[in-house]
Amino acid sequence: MIKPDTCIYLAAMHPVFNRKYAPLFNNMDAKNSSHLFSSLLLNNHQNIQNINLKTSVVYCFDEKDKDSVPDELKSAKATLHFSDTCNPYQCIRNIEEKYFSSHKNNFILFSDSIGLSSSAMCKGIDLLNIESDAVTIGRSLNNRISFIGFNFINKELLQEIHWSDNNYENLLYKVNKYDAFLHVLNKTLLVNSIEDFKTLYDELSKKESWNYCNQEMHEHFTHLFIEYKEEIK
Repeated sequence: MIKPDTCIYLAAMHPVFNRKYAPLFNNMDAKNSSHLFSSLLLNNHQNIQNINLKTSVVYCFDEKDKDSVPDELKSAKATLHFSDTCNPYQCIRNIEEKYFSSHKNNFILFSDSIGLSSSAMCKGIDLLNIESDAVTIGRSLNNRISFIGFNFINKELLQEIHWSDNNYENLLYKVNKYDAFLHVLNKTLLVNSIEDFKTLYDELSKKESWNYCNQEMHEHFTHLFIEYKEEIK
């Protein structure tokens, strides 16, 4: 069987749209926490939809979001996959068992990240198009993992990776134990803390941010920056 080249997974590792279950971000209330997480996810969604490669797309959401997914995502050219993100390893394992073997390249983008434009995503995927085993890692500005792509399935490696731990050094140590070409792309951001929120404000103030965040999405984030202006001083 000839495998399709690539599948992109936009992976939320917690509820995003259901305000009752989405985690609270710092001192934000449930409404604004969900707004932040959904804005990050929707921004990645738009960049995925704009790539000019033939790819399959799977959006991986928490099962508690099943009745809260926006129509924009329901109508997208993507498969919706729901699982229990309270068990992150089992969550990724379910994706592996259901999808990985059907594709030559698998590219997982974590939904709380920002900074990966459509063209940068294509570059990250293109680095996997070699005969040898290869891994592509997105190293964020805060030394976390924003994405990981690979062109082979090594169950031992997948079992070693603790998917709830997005620390770059930890993942690098585990990947380096295997004989694979490693490519690291920098300059993305994983938004996990109030310091990351401040960095998000700084990054979106730069001209370069228009490459990965359009006017509509800038306005989504501007609402939060105004609401929490004391936090970004």
